[in-house]
Formats: sequence, structure tokens, C-alpha cells
Amino acid sequence: MACDGCDPINPPIEKYTVAGKVIGSGGTINPAIQTVEKGGSATFHNIPEAGYNIDYLKDDGNILPAIDIYTVRNITKDDSFEVAFKKDSIMFPLLRIKWIQNGDFAFIEGEWYGFNINFTRTFSFNQDGTYQSTLNSSTLNGTWSLNRNVSPMTLSCKGMHPFTVETLNEKEFSIYYTGIDGVIYKYIFIKLGDK
Repeated sequence: MACDGCDPINPPIEKYTVAGKVIGSGGTINPAIQTVEKGGSATFHNIPEAGYNIDYLKDDGNILPAIDIYTVRNITKDDSFEVAFKKDSIMFPLLRIKWIQNGDFAFIEGEWYGFNINFTRTFSFNQDGTYQSTLNSSTLNGTWSLNRNVSPMTLSCKGMHPFTVETLNEKEFSIYYTGIDGVIYKYIFIKLGDK
């Protein structure tokens, strides 16, 4: 087959594109598309947004494990793959919801006692590891960390007691700590706007 203008010693290099597509929302693929030479490889980073995890990858109809770095090898044609993200059942509400206090309790001598709340306290947790807690018009800023390797989980907020997490979902957030007097103090928060 004749090729006008072709260099028979240095034939043109075949190039193909590989593209990643996010199914739904919750994250990004970086880069979204790459052009590579025939036989080459393309590496992509699957990056969940705060409060999300990678659910799965899908390539050529095959469901693949949830991995954050995906490499397509030995590319001989244009190709594409998909990535799905899902909400992290713990981190999504912690990071995405502003909480307002809805209950204040103390466990004294085998019984729970509730207290009337005549103040407004809110909690906001940020993905950079900082938090803001407001009590009426006063604001407390600090850092937080969540230990998910113990059961139940523990929440540490600089400037406050370390808390045990009792409930954390998209509707309720309850934490407690044991004071030096041996009394358990529990605080219940609900999503701001749902009160």
C-alpha cells in the first residue's frame, strides 16, 4: 500500500485516547483524558470528594475493585472507563452537615436525666481537620480527629473532652464522655434546619 508523503524509515506513530468518566457525582478523575502512543500506558487518579469513597471502576463491561490509581496498559485503540463514588456513611454526615444541639443528658446513679436546653449550640466539621462550635454568640475553633479503628469510634476535638460516638448518620449525631465525677454526659445533635 502506497503512502504519499510517508517516511518509510520513520512511519507515523499511532496515538489513541483513553478517557475516564464519573458515574453520578462524588469525585473526579485526574486527568479526565489522555493521549498515548500505541502500546503505551495511561494512569489516572480517582479522587473522592470529602465524605465520599470510591465505589467501583468499570472497564469494558467488567466491574473492577475500588482503587484510587488506575492504569490502562498496552493501549491499541481508543478506550474509556467509568468510576462510581458513594457516600461514606460516617464521614459524609460529619463533614457535610451543620449540627445543632437537640438534647443534653447525664447518667447519674443508674438513670438518665435530661436537661432543658435554653441555649443554641452548633457544630461544623471541616475536611481540613478543623471545627467550629458556637454557643449562643461565642465561637470555639479547633482541630478534630476521628478514630474509626476502635468500636465505638472516638472523636477528639482540641479544647474539649474526648468523646465516644454513639450515633452518626444523616439525621442524628450523639456523643458522650465520662467526667472525672464518673457521670456520663451525652449530647445529641440534629441536622440544622430539621429542628
